[in-house]
Amino acid sequence: MSERRPLSYPPLKLVIQYMGPNIRFRVAQQCPSLRNIDKIVPQTFKNLYFEPQLMTFNDTTYQLGVLQIYKNGYTPEAISVTNRAGGAGYDVDQYGLPRISDDHRDNLEAIRFFEDQQLEHLEAMIRAEKSRPMRSLRRIRQWELEALPYRLRRDNLEPPYDHYIKLTIKTKKSTRVECIAYTKTIHEAKEYILNRVLGVTGRRIYVDTLRMGKPWNRSMDFGNTFLRNSLGRNVLQASVKTPCIPNTGKRVVVRNMILHENCLEALKPVLEEIPFKTLQIAREHLSPDDWITSAEYLCITGTVFIGEFLNFPNPRIHLQKAYLSFAEFGAMISMLQRASPKIGTQYSFGTQTEHFLSLAALVFEAIPGAKKRDLQTTVIAMENDTELVVSYIKKDKGVFCCDRFVVQMIVHPKGYSDSNI
Repeated sequence: MSERRPLSYPPLKLVIQYMGPNIRFRVAQQCPSLRNIDKIVPQTFKNLYFEPQLMTFNDTTYQLGVLQIYKNGYTPEAISVTNRAGGAGYDVDQYGLPRISDDHRDNLEAIRFFEDQQLEHLEAMIRAEKSRPMRSLRRIRQWELEALPYRLRRDNLEPPYDHYIKLTIKTKKSTRVECIAYTKTIHEAKEYILNRVLGVTGRRIYVDTLRMGKPWNRSMDFGNTFLRNSLGRNVLQASVKTPCIPNTGKRVVVRNMILHENCLEALKPVLEEIPFKTLQIAREHLSPDDWITSAEYLCITGTVFIGEFLNFPNPRIHLQKAYLSFAEFGAMISMLQRASPKIGTQYSFGTQTEHFLSLAALVFEAIPGAKKRDLQTTVIAMENDTELVVSYIKKDKGVFCCDRFVVQMIVHPKGYSDSNI
């Protein structure tokens, strides 16, 4: 009978290298002897997605939220629905209202005054609904639940419920749920998980796609009247923070980056200075920063003015779901002709309707110096012996965005279209 022997150092390095990040994390926790090897073997992620309430490492998602559990064991159904969905995605005080962040401490008096106004408004709606012959008990119960935290704070009463942090870990095959005492903030809990998975000093991390944050959803149901106004949203946004990669030196290599938040400066200390293959960024965060202008493919979301990016040296620039008037099309071509971009530079903008492609073709064909080659192509003469080849295409599989149709413009040497189209 053969004797079982532990793996030697070289085989262990090889085994750990090909472990999934989540399995590797659990193995290192259970086997202290592997931790030294874990610190030096590079880690590879296909996807890293960080949102205020979610963190995704490849196919494993960690969701953190705050549960509200009634002490008598009878939690109202509306609260139970929120609990089952993962809980509140922001930190709360003992009453269940959003915890005021340090950024809004100076506005504390104004916030408290507004909360009093909200309570008066809720109580007025409750009285009005109760006086109606065909009153809605569902509305009354909902408004009573919203008013309860304000009343408890006003009267300095102990809440009939406690709060817990709920951690939900989802994979393709299973879902695991843990509930722990609410002694740390959600942000602190997220940082703890991040440090355990990523925060190993000296270990390099390779990431194919890193996505930070998500677009703010204005229709988001906060379950609280206070949060449905501009002041409440600002307070919530300040308390809900998208986690960032722990800063243990420039050791993270990212191929594709999606930024829904203005967090590039926070990421710079941990990123190796290697140009992104693709970078998707919101227009409000656009700047001539070297990290942005060095990306091979720059995708800009939101309404953007043509002059904001024409001087960028990126080989390819795409406007996702572009909102351009026909007058702006003509202005774009005029500015391109004056800018004289390099041969091979590509500009494109996307749309969700095929009809828009037909209209765009009519506009480009009307530009002086334009020639229609076929139904999908227009050629526009440029300066410096170049020409702009405009194509109207359906979904470009190489486009790093969700547009269904794309108008693509590529700068070519003069005469290119005659010999290649």
